[in-house]
Amino acid sequence: MLKLIRKICHMVIIIFICCLIFSPGPAAAGTTAPGRFIIVVLDQIGLEDLSDPSLKNINYLIENGAVALMNNRTGGASIADNTFTTVGAGSRAVGYPAAAQAFNAGDKINSHNVEDIYLRRNEEHNLTPHNILNLNTDQLKTLNSNRHYNVHIGATGDLLNSAGISTAVLGNSDMPPEDSSFPGYIYGRQAVSLLMDGRGVVDYGDISGDLLMADKSAPFGVRTDEKRLLSRFTENYGRCKVIIIDFGDTTRAAVYTGKSNEIISNRHTSAALKRADDFIGRVLRQIDLKRDCLAVLAPTPSQKSISLGNTLTPVILTGNGVNKGLLTSGSTHRKGIVANIDVAPTILGFYNIDKTEAIYGQKITSLPSGNQMEYLRDIENKLVDNTTRRLPMLSAVAYYTLAILIVSLLIFILHLFGVETSDLLKKFLLANYLAIFSLPLALLLLAVPGALTVGQSFIALLLIILLITGLYYPLYRKYNILYYISGISLTFIAILFADLFTGADLIVTSPLGYDPQSGARFYGIGNEFMGAVIGASTLGIATFMDIKKFKGRLLLAGVLMLGILFVLVYPGLGSKAGASISVTAAFVTLIWLLSGYRTGKKQVFIVIIAVLLVIAAISVIDSIGVPRTHVGRAIKEFQAGGWENIYNIIIRKISMNFRLMRYSYWSGMLIVSLLLMLVMFKFKLNFLDSIRRTAPQTLNGCHAGLLGAAVALFTNDAGIVAAATAVIYPVFCMLSLNLLNLKDNK
Repeated sequence: MLKLIRKICHMVIIIFICCLIFSPGPAAAGTTAPGRFIIVVLDQIGLEDLSDPSLKNINYLIENGAVALMNNRTGGASIADNTFTTVGAGSRAVGYPAAAQAFNAGDKINSHNVEDIYLRRNEEHNLTPHNILNLNTDQLKTLNSNRHYNVHIGATGDLLNSAGISTAVLGNSDMPPEDSSFPGYIYGRQAVSLLMDGRGVVDYGDISGDLLMADKSAPFGVRTDEKRLLSRFTENYGRCKVIIIDFGDTTRAAVYTGKSNEIISNRHTSAALKRADDFIGRVLRQIDLKRDCLAVLAPTPSQKSISLGNTLTPVILTGNGVNKGLLTSGSTHRKGIVANIDVAPTILGFYNIDKTEAIYGQKITSLPSGNQMEYLRDIENKLVDNTTRRLPMLSAVAYYTLAILIVSLLIFILHLFGVETSDLLKKFLLANYLAIFSLPLALLLLAVPGALTVGQSFIALLLIILLITGLYYPLYRKYNILYYISGISLTFIAILFADLFTGADLIVTSPLGYDPQSGARFYGIGNEFMGAVIGASTLGIATFMDIKKFKGRLLLAGVLMLGILFVLVYPGLGSKAGASISVTAAFVTLIWLLSGYRTGKKQVFIVIIAVLLVIAAISVIDSIGVPRTHVGRAIKEFQAGGWENIYNIIIRKISMNFRLMRYSYWSGMLIVSLLLMLVMFKFKLNFLDSIRRTAPQTLNGCHAGLLGAAVALFTNDAGIVAAATAVIYPVFCMLSLNLLNLKDNK
């Protein structure tokens, strides 16, 4: 017993040392003293809008700076009030309907002074005529107060103010009434949410209607007065360090799309971009990119893009500290993809200001790369196509698997009453069992052909399943089903991890991977593949132990498990805390059973000790640098807010699983699998005794895989998903062995 505990401790220590050795250090900061950080907002545009070669100044920024696609996930819908508020808070927030209600302090609304309205609603009395004021800051705070994570409204502005850095916001996206669908003047002042502090105040700026000019050919009959806007920029460039410029015309063009045909809509967008490009050229002539940083940002996707399944928008950075190439961040760890919550840490990082724990994003950095736009167009097409096909494909796979499980359950129930199964039905079920074993690998390899339509994806998936089963079927025919299971399972693990080490291009564009558009995860393996890893690794290793009986095989199995655990714990590969805990529980149980010990209190104790050691190792690794795992962030949140933050994390996980249990297509598959296991073990059917005699280690692998699935269910935000994909291997392994056992007994 003590010897086994020492082995487990040695394994954890080895993982810890490897993580320390391979964890990358922080990138070196630029040596040039920071000047101004300027953001030009061209909202509701897409990457394709920047492909026009006549946009010479924007193309100059791309060619001499770095560009990326930006995830725009918020605490609610992808609308401007929410996206701008999220960027300013550095965490997923909502801002509707309060974010747009911002004004110059000296303006009037319905004969009321804006400053007087603000003072009636707030206790703040230290205002100046130069201030920009959001009149509904408390409403914004209330809207975000009941979330199970911290949302600090005005986080960026508060930290900039504390560092003595002055701010300014210029321009607006206002839309005057034009017909009955716009009964009143629509204020588009959401850009203030990017820089305002917790009081709703920005130091300087001008967001008034004075920056608009009449133009009967422009959307809503107005457009931005570029000369006046440039004049305001010149005034504030000398006194402010951080300046936001909302050009406005692209927003008005995007909203106007529903009022005209496609040709006219494209004409309005093109005209707005050309005016914006000319304005950017004038700004470039006034700034010093050796000291300043200029960003072009589109916080909100257009409704047209959303309808096409694309919520990604472009972001460009040029100037001090930016190398030519593609942008990335510690949030995404993906070349060419950043998150909207990364903008706030980037502004703060430019001035070496530490972010608070309420800001969840990470600083945006640049990576050298050529053909940036071609690369981004390619990855955008793949991600959009994958988003489009993800739901229909995964739901079809889940319902197909559920149907086979239901048929199998009915056969078990009938078998209890002495009803025999026909040979034709046995052959049908066995063929489907063999196909289902290949599903995770087939869904991973489906990313190889690249962008496919939904119909093409279903055809490709069927062909890949036939190819995989065809390659491994001879193992079943020549030897037995264990060779088939072991071969497919270990091949899946090998290809998945090879892809993970080489950039995870297959994972990120596989329907079973994660979706960078949704923003739940950007790197690592995700919940679906994580569950499959638990099932495939335990069954693959256990069946290998049954078919290859040589001295030292237990040591080899231990090394394989150690390697898999290392990949899941290592932060540089997207360490997933729930996966680390689940796999540790499954592997320690498997080693325990392979060593000849029985399950019981001692096994539970050893599992708990091993899990605690792994969590401790992850915590220490995270404490060395920026936390990149849920464990590290949980510890930081505990240090910042005590047990209340831990309670919020637990509530978030439970509520997510309850929601998935009600609405996810995976829940039915998991429930029927549990019913099958209940029937199998409750009634102690004869085939289990047969497995114990002929394939004892395989049965141990099934036990370990099921335990790992149970742990995954309770340690992950989407535990339902992870558990459902984890049980595929042990459940269908026992179903296959039962079917073959019935056939042999006939």
